[in-house]
Amino acid sequence: MEDYTFFKAGSGEKIEVPTSLNPSTNEVEWLKLIGEECCSAMGWPIGLLHPSMLKGSVQVRMMEAQVKEQIRVRQKTLRNFAKAFVAMNISRAMDAGRLPRITNSDWRAFDFTMPAEFVIDSYYSDQMKQTGLRTGTRTIQDVISSEGGNWEDVFAQRDIENKRKLDLAAGLVAYSSGSLTFERALDLVASYGNQNAAPLQSQFNDTPEETK
Repeated sequence: MEDYTFFKAGSGEKIEVPTSLNPSTNEVEWLKLIGEECCSAMGWPIGLLHPSMLKGSVQVRMMEAQVKEQIRVRQKTLRNFAKAFVAMNISRAMDAGRLPRITNSDWRAFDFTMPAEFVIDSYYSDQMKQTGLRTGTRTIQDVISSEGGNWEDVFAQRDIENKRKLDLAAGLVAYSSGSLTFERALDLVASYGNQNAAPLQSQFNDTPEETK
């Protein structure tokens, strides 16, 4: 037989199962309040600590705008100090003869390549960049800089890739013994990696009328 133990509560009392509250509810709320106050003091949105507080894409984008503004202010402050520090060391190097002296004061107009922007919704951000380029409110240099890149490096790489495409297209024309026009060959090169494009080898079997 099984043994049973019975407990009887006294008058005005009840039996409760012991529970563990570690940390206690008050302690959790206190820590939450400290975190919110710290975020507020630094200018950071509270949503960074509690993403569940953000309801809908509008609040998410509002928080993203607030974060970007705080980053912009901090970067501006650091950039000014950094430019002054670099300019001072360049000037000292010229005085010491380690660098040739530059009499033109424009050398102080240098700047830094900044890191990529803080982005939450990358798809929406890319759409806005494309819209800005089409409407003329943003430049290619501005867009590339917002992604942490240097527009001169990107354009130089683009030139290399475009020349490579031209070489590949010329090679395809020679390989096809003239059955492909150069324009068609460029289209084939551009379709590399496109899953919907027909196999490359099958393009050489087109009739002259189709390749015109």
